[in-house]
Amino acid sequence: MITESELIRLSQEKFEKWEKSDLDSISNLFDDQGVLICSNGKPETKSEILEIVKSGSMALKNLHLQWAFARVYGNTGVVHGEGEITYAIKGEEHSGGLHFLDVWVEREGGWKLVSSHFNEPH
Repeated sequence: MITESELIRLSQEKFEKWEKSDLDSISNLFDDQGVLICSNGKPETKSEILEIVKSGSMALKNLHLQWAFARVYGNTGVVHGEGEITYAIKGEEHSGGLHFLDVWVEREGGWKLVSSHFNEPH
């Protein structure tokens, strides 16, 4: 059984690997059926996420996590968090607040991210 702090660490790792454009690690964290939904509301598949990171069309520069909490429900875990983010879209840098929600599921190969949603607070 995974602990809540270990789930939070997995969500932090997702952001750290994106900052480094570490495609192999990002691929390993996301479930093959996983989706990412950004503030534009468009769901991105795992292959689309990897292409975004590879191309640099959305480059994560830094995330300072302000708080996060997690809950474990059997083989499913949920992480909520907030932080300050700096990122670039097609080379144009942006920064501001970030809320995120990650849903993790335990698979044969370990815990995988099946859904990640983040947006700017309003």
